Amino acid sequence: MNIDTNVPFIFNIPNGEKGLVSKSPVEAIDIYPTLAELCGLEIPSHVDGQSIVPLLNEPALRMNRIVYTQWPIARQNYDRTIMGYSAKSVRFNYVEWIKMSTGETVARELYDHKVDPMETKNVVGENSYEEYTKFLAHKVSARIQETDHDHQFKNGRLHSY
Repeated sequence: MNIDTNVPFIFNIPNGEKGLVSKSPVEAIDIYPTLAELCGLEIPSHVDGQSIVPLLNEPALRMNRIVYTQWPIARQNYDRTIMGYSAKSVRFNYVEWIKMSTGETVARELYDHKVDPMETKNVVGENSYEEYTKFLAHKVSARIQETDHDHQFKNGRLHSY
């Protein structure tokens, strides 16, 4: 999942340093607050995400946060659609696969990037990872509860905007 959900997040700031790289996880929803801060604009309170200007100034900084990703499998057939929900920290990536038509969790995964950066070993059932699994599972559950699940593809219909 790590390979599937990682995308380049590149900012070119006038008079800023070039070629700096951060390992701290960020989300696409961080773009607007970041641009607003860079432009000296107030970030509206209703905006999700957070500015990553601190990372642009100090890439080695570790922002203590969880970032989220979700993506569907078999999107063309809602009754068969399984949604992947991921909660990722600097060290861990936790994923739950949920059948949308029933809400059933069909699989869970936990990867420890400290020892397995390529996510080749799922450690979700190992006792030494129980605390991390519970914490991140709670984060995924909370995120699912906050999410608008009208994914616009129920009954096999895709809506264009």
